[in-house]
Amino acid sequence: MTNKEFKKLKEINNEQAGIIENRISEAYKQSKKANVADGLSVGLFCLGFVIGITLQNVFVLSNSGKRHYKFNWLIALLGFNIFWFLYIGEQKRYDKYFDNSLSNVEIPLLMKEFEEGYSRVKKLTNAEIDFFRINNLYTTDRFKKIFKPLGMVYGSSVKAKHATADIKSGIKNIKGGKLEIYTKLMSETRNDALDSLIINATRNYKDFDAICNIRMATTTITGGASEVLVYGTVIKF
Repeated sequence: MTNKEFKKLKEINNEQAGIIENRISEAYKQSKKANVADGLSVGLFCLGFVIGITLQNVFVLSNSGKRHYKFNWLIALLGFNIFWFLYIGEQKRYDKYFDNSLSNVEIPLLMKEFEEGYSRVKKLTNAEIDFFRINNLYTTDRFKKIFKPLGMVYGSSVKAKHATADIKSGIKNIKGGKLEIYTKLMSETRNDALDSLIINATRNYKDFDAICNIRMATTTITGGASEVLVYGTVIKF
């Protein structure tokens, strides 16, 4: 697979491209020189501040309060430069390794299906997504008519509010009461996750009627940011 083909795959099916990218990344081994230089650069960076603080106190005592920062900053800067040049060199080495590994990866057999799914998603309108969400999503798998399960599908969304909203909510948390900002955040995240579920189902399945056994899970990734995962079973009546 060439870089051009990989970029196309990433555009039409980012999940499959991510799997390939992760496998190559996990197989990559950083060079021994990079490992040594990593430790050296961090050590020099920290040593610069330690020596600087020590010398600073000596100069304060000996020079009537005059402070000299140059020496510790030079050592710290040296450590940072080693790290930066190492990063650039190691990144070039990884890019070359990635290109070589990618050339050994075969084009997925489902590439044609991926392209068809991508074209179906492009034709999908917001009105169709809203209609499907209201009429064709079920938390049950019990229906009066016979259906055929086609497979699993999931969708997820991660959202965060800005820092000002977190401060306002923190004040509200002290006073007590409904946290309207976070209530709205969770509502938006759930809706986006459901939209993602429908889009993924449209991309992965050519002909289906509904999604049943819908379940939701939520987690906090970091302060003020929430993730909602929605999953279910795609069925055909």
